[in-house]
Amino acid sequence: MKTPNEEMASIPIAMSEVSISSSSSSAESELSTREDIAVLTNYVKQLRESLSKIKRIFNPTVERDKKETLRVSAHERLGEVLKAMRQILEKYPKIQSTDLLMSAGNLIHHVKNFNYDDKGADTTPFVEAVDQLALAFSTSMRILLGKLQSTMLHGVQ
Repeated sequence: MKTPNEEMASIPIAMSEVSISSSSSSAESELSTREDIAVLTNYVKQLRESLSKIKRIFNPTVERDKKETLRVSAHERLGEVLKAMRQILEKYPKIQSTDLLMSAGNLIHHVKNFNYDDKGADTTPFVEAVDQLALAFSTSMRILLGKLQSTMLHGVQ
């Protein structure tokens, strides 16, 4: 079983395997050209990098003697994650799912409510929230790509 980060890393590969013909019925699809796939791949890369950055902030081996710096960094990284997600969801609304939005809300909750005063605070729930968001996004992408491939196969026949 792949970890959520491995799932996210495999998305651009899966997208590049999708060959799209602009003359098929999928031309009306949001992912109708190779350029669209390249743009989405870049958005996915930004999201993956943002999730990785926010996860590193809460790495238990990182010293937490500067709680305000940690709080500010965590909120800045959260902003990057949400910006990347917003860009993707605005351009590709079919990726949006209840699970994805709930996972994003869960991550927001954990960043806002983390005990920055306690140097020994358990970061496990936070790390799980990041992984949950990565998995929810990966699942939404796979569903979208599966529908796209299905549409293409029906259009060819």
